[in-house]
Amino acid sequence: MLAVLRRAQTGNDRSADTLFALRAVGRTTFSGVNVRYVRRVDLPGAGGGIVLIPAAAHRLTPGVAPDFDVVCLWRTDFAGGRPIGGGRGCYTASRIANGTALQSLGRHIDMLVPDDVSAVEAVSANGKVTRIVPVDNVASWEGGLPRAVHFIDAAGKRVR
Repeated sequence: MLAVLRRAQTGNDRSADTLFALRAVGRTTFSGVNVRYVRRVDLPGAGGGIVLIPAAAHRLTPGVAPDFDVVCLWRTDFAGGRPIGGGRGCYTASRIANGTALQSLGRHIDMLVPDDVSAVEAVSANGKVTRIVPVDNVASWEGGLPRAVHFIDAAGKRVR
């Protein structure tokens, strides 16, 4: 479903941003993180990069029932060029497939999309449509949370 996780890991995937993300997510809400599959996705013009963290299980807070077999998006928040925190969202394969693997940090919107998606159309609250081309299974844009999203395939056909 996510080609980015099938590619070979690179030095960029083991960057300082990735290490910060792994330290930030900790072990209290994550279990079974396989660091061999952690990937950093560079997103030009979208405020930096995203770290993808596959995990066997994630719970939003300690004591809550976990979601199993998830991929988490992590976006680092910077102040003065230094990481100060970030935002994460963790999603199952079904949430990725149905277009609800979406998170926001400030005005950054990030979404995990399946392999067959060539573009995402985000429909704002006022009906404006923004077309985003995913990079390594991540669609990212600036704005508010969309009221709807549509997946577009390579032939230009809406597939969700």
